[in-house]
Amino acid sequence: MKKYSVLSNFRFAYGPVWREKRIFIWDTLLEIFFSVAVPLFGTGLSALVVWLLGNEISVLSLIVTILLAFVCYAAANALQTYIVEKHRVHNIEIRLELFSHEIIKKELAIPLEASESSQARLLNEKASMAVSSNWEGIEGYFRYSKALGVGIFGLVVYAALAGTIHPLIVVILVMLSVISVMVDNIPQWYYNRIKDKIAKDNMTKEYIESVAQDVPAGKDIRVFGMSDWIIGKYDRAIMSTRRLTARQNVLAYVGVATTVTLNAIRDVCCYLYLIYLLQKGLSVSEFVFYLGVIAGFSNWFNEVSRNGVMMKKCDSQICDIRSYLDYCVQDNSGKLVPKIGFNSIEVVFDHVTFQYQGTDEPVLKDVSFKLKAGEHKALVGLNGAGKSTLVKLISGLYLPTSGDIYVNGINTRELNLNEYYSHQSAVFQDYFITSYTVGENIALSELWDEDRVWNSVKQAGLYEVIKDLPKGLMTHLGKDLVPDGVSLSGGQIQKLLLARALYRNPSLILLDEPTAALDVLAESEIYEIYSKVLREKTSLFISHRLASTRFCDEIILLDEGKIVEQGTHEELMSIQGKYSELFKVQSRYYENGGESDVN
Repeated sequence: MKKYSVLSNFRFAYGPVWREKRIFIWDTLLEIFFSVAVPLFGTGLSALVVWLLGNEISVLSLIVTILLAFVCYAAANALQTYIVEKHRVHNIEIRLELFSHEIIKKELAIPLEASESSQARLLNEKASMAVSSNWEGIEGYFRYSKALGVGIFGLVVYAALAGTIHPLIVVILVMLSVISVMVDNIPQWYYNRIKDKIAKDNMTKEYIESVAQDVPAGKDIRVFGMSDWIIGKYDRAIMSTRRLTARQNVLAYVGVATTVTLNAIRDVCCYLYLIYLLQKGLSVSEFVFYLGVIAGFSNWFNEVSRNGVMMKKCDSQICDIRSYLDYCVQDNSGKLVPKIGFNSIEVVFDHVTFQYQGTDEPVLKDVSFKLKAGEHKALVGLNGAGKSTLVKLISGLYLPTSGDIYVNGINTRELNLNEYYSHQSAVFQDYFITSYTVGENIALSELWDEDRVWNSVKQAGLYEVIKDLPKGLMTHLGKDLVPDGVSLSGGQIQKLLLARALYRNPSLILLDEPTAALDVLAESEIYEIYSKVLREKTSLFISHRLASTRFCDEIILLDEGKIVEQGTHEELMSIQGKYSELFKVQSRYYENGGESDVN
């Protein structure tokens, strides 16, 4: 993990706050002042009462003075309480608005290939831990930095007052307190050693929790009796975290016990000296006041010690946030846009090889072909041939391990990918549907053109289904957000995905098994729509049914990551090669009422 300095972490945390939530800074300074002034006021108030009782003044003057002092003390206390409560809410708001927000933005912006790596997942988990708690990570940093400020301010004020007794008092207080700080740092040292393991345990627990809520997975879990196996893994992750934190708690207990012992020694020494001064002529009111100062000094040093340790922990967690935010930054500044723009798109693969991180063999090996502007090309092959990977390379989600991909003459390594994304549309095998309205799911925005949406729905063959929904385009999909949400069938979802692609009016459309959930007749209907509506669009189709790709201008057959055959359906059938063999096998399989294993 990249190292960040304490000062740079402070700027990282407080910089956005100063720019966007400056009132938080002023409230912090006020809270620091009142947190020291109010207890000091209370200590002085006790000494004042003793002094008043030791002097000959009228009962009325005594009552009025004490009453006035207590009213001032109560007012200061009330103001401090108001600031503290106001500040408590601000801490949560800042964590969510300024930092959790940035983590979510990063999750959505990080390049797909990078996001799939184990390193990115671990960094994401640690960063998420640092923005999900009130007393750890970024919010803990604000809370403990304020408390540390209170402790330091109180320590300075009380040390100055204690120094008026005798300078040696301050030396004893500081020496014993420094030892206490060193002991308190041991649990933090141990936490830094175990936090990666805790993050991995959390990843396991979160994964199992997501599986438990996954409706499709629920069928397999019940049929195959997987509950005990899955719960066992969950329990082991919990026990692992418990063992790690138990050791940390033991170290923390030892630290607390040591601190209490040192505090007792420190207080006894100081109190004995005050008693000695009392015998030498120190007034009772001064004795009471200095007794409060000594006790207060001990409390402030403990505050500095404890909050300093927690600040160090939170500082480490801020490093986790920054490491994730700085991981694989995709900078589009200076990236190129083709002179001809993206109104039409041509893609060229030039000896492209791609290999996933942590694997031994490339998925694609020395692949070269051209997808011409306006051309409809099909991609077929057996499972694991590399078809979906090739689609992600064309879309710019992946960059080649070696070789080059050109979009309108620009290498994708130099291409402005955000601009490129805005002119393409894709329907992936693992589709993405939100729990928002039908209209939002098609337009992928809160703002959408109703006429365009309805037109896309009609072209996709979904008009009657959407029209009959309770709220039409305003109907929510799924019941995650509203109780009256609806569920669409697999075939209807595929048509909705087609409507989404049509709404965007892209120059390039990529279809990764777009009709996988449809029967043969429904698939034929969808492909008729494709062939009409996308006539002028550059298109790449992947289908497990070879017959459905016959309308394409050219077909590419992938086998074990290589292009083994390429041509029209008629050309490939005429050469009696692998494509012809697969097509005949699949045709016989359909005739027998089955389904093909060609994907």
